[in-house]
Amino acid sequence: MPKGKRVMNILPAQFVLQLYITGDTVSSRKAMTEVKTIVSEDLKDDVRLEIVDLLLNPEEAERYNIMVTPTLIRTHPKPEKKIIGDLSNKENLLTALDSTPRQ
Repeated sequence: MPKGKRVMNILPAQFVLQLYITGDTVSSRKAMTEVKTIVSEDLKDDVRLEIVDLLLNPEEAERYNIMVTPTLIRTHPKPEKKIIGDLSNKENLLTALDSTPRQ
């Protein structure tokens, strides 16, 4: 696995999410906490989460045309969906991902 990438859970998964951050900042830590909470509490085992630090992997920013962090990309199922900026509203995030909380 390339430097600066962390993966949570393993495939098969209903959703594959990539969270792009820039370094160890308050904003990056907050985004990681919020997304990990939603993954563990609402989406359960149906998600593979990859966290990519763009300071360590700048080529990823170009690959996905990322101009702002945090950016969360749902790469599976297709079509891809991009959520940019504030990831703190759980209901909005789940709606944007086309998901509903699991009971």
